[in-house]
Amino acid sequence: MIVKKILTVFLIVFILGVGSFLIYFGFLVKSKAGADTTKEVFEVKEKTSTLEVAQNLETKQFVKSDWAFYIYAKLKEKTLKPGAYLLSQDMTTEQIVNKISDGKTAVRKATIPEGFRSEQIAQYLGNNNYAKYDDFVILAKDFEGQIFPDTYYITVDSGAKEILDMMLEDYKLRTADLKPTNDDLVLASIIEREAKNDTERTAIAGVYKNRLKIDMKLEADPTVLYAHDTRLLSTGRFDVKTYDFWQPIVFSDYLKETSLFNTYTNKGLPPAPICNPGMKSIEAAMNPDASSYLYFFHDSSGKIYLSETVAEHDRKKALYLK
Repeated sequence: MIVKKILTVFLIVFILGVGSFLIYFGFLVKSKAGADTTKEVFEVKEKTSTLEVAQNLETKQFVKSDWAFYIYAKLKEKTLKPGAYLLSQDMTTEQIVNKISDGKTAVRKATIPEGFRSEQIAQYLGNNNYAKYDDFVILAKDFEGQIFPDTYYITVDSGAKEILDMMLEDYKLRTADLKPTNDDLVLASIIEREAKNDTERTAIAGVYKNRLKIDMKLEADPTVLYAHDTRLLSTGRFDVKTYDFWQPIVFSDYLKETSLFNTYTNKGLPPAPICNPGMKSIEAAMNPDASSYLYFFHDSSGKIYLSETVAEHDRKKALYLK
């Protein structure tokens, strides 16, 4: 009799416990983490587990409980899909699970590499259906060098203007303390296309600064390639969706590019940047190495060789360019 009473009490306690848990669980699923309606980007990366997503959501205060999110997603057999989502604290756990499992991202991630010229950025945006190529090229015409290479989260209803404004604002924020001049950006853009790694950027900047001081032609290969691509694009004979920028041309054709951007035929800096440099190149242009080097080249492995005289330069090329 006593055993029966104990079992009955145990069963009642168990039922009450389960009932309380279910009520609390239901409360957590239907409740909001807060009242803030501000939407922020939350990224679900490839191969991220449901538990990791739940923990990240709680850390960022989008859900009250990571375990409630996890259990609900598993009970509903929801598969969380990679992407960037606009979430706010005033969304319930249920709503967030449904949003991420539906895969309907409100924003998409776009990564712009360092050293892209504006037409390349337009090509990337156009080919990935972010914005029309022609719209972006027209708007970006006067902003080469300031379209900051970075990762952006772009809303589905953004157009070329909104995307460009976002990139220009990013540039302003990143360079607010540096305040680079146009000449700084022009030099930085050349460094960006020349450098193989961050460690040599200031050395290359020093070479070009030294040449400018003695009124010596920069003879920077990327400026010729920029002029070459610009000329070919202007003919309208090439598909902007597939055009391959920065392809090498034979040295005998260098002097044939009659452009103010050709630093083999013109002294001084080009009139404008040839691409959009990253922070390392901008910083290098503004803080070059103090040296007496006037020449440099890279071998087939990407190693840089610096020289003070043309004789030294030619000797090193004979030794290391094999």
